[in-house]
Amino acid sequence: MKKNLITKIKPKKTKTRLLEPDNHRPPVMVEFSQADDSIKDLLFKATFQSMMERVYENNVAKGFYDDPRSFGDCISLMHSELSEALEADRHGNPKDEKVPEYENAVVELADCVIRIMDTCQKNGWDLPGAILAKHRYNTTRPYKHGKKY
Repeated sequence: MKKNLITKIKPKKTKTRLLEPDNHRPPVMVEFSQADDSIKDLLFKATFQSMMERVYENNVAKGFYDDPRSFGDCISLMHSELSEALEADRHGNPKDEKVPEYENAVVELADCVIRIMDTCQKNGWDLPGAILAKHRYNTTRPYKHGKKY
């Protein structure tokens, strides 16, 4: 069986792994969780970016870019989806009429995310990278970010 690129070198209780050398580079010690997070980050970024492209291409194909749309219009449309999610919750969050395998509120939240993805793709913004960077920053913040709620 072919040897894996990442090999454990410490007893079970540690989280340190050795990345084997390649191209004459010396081995590098990496925390197990850091290596896993890096792989997960790459997968997230690639998958999310691919979905953003699909969303944007669909919106172009369906005519949503026939007339120019301002950034303010895009924000207003995102806000309307959030308002629809709130309304769904106020009405007991029934199954969605168009996507009945999900509750209405989560479908409206999905609509908001789709609008955000579309806007970022249109503007060439790296939304998945920004999400990862903001999450990394948030992990360094104090409990409740020093606020009451």
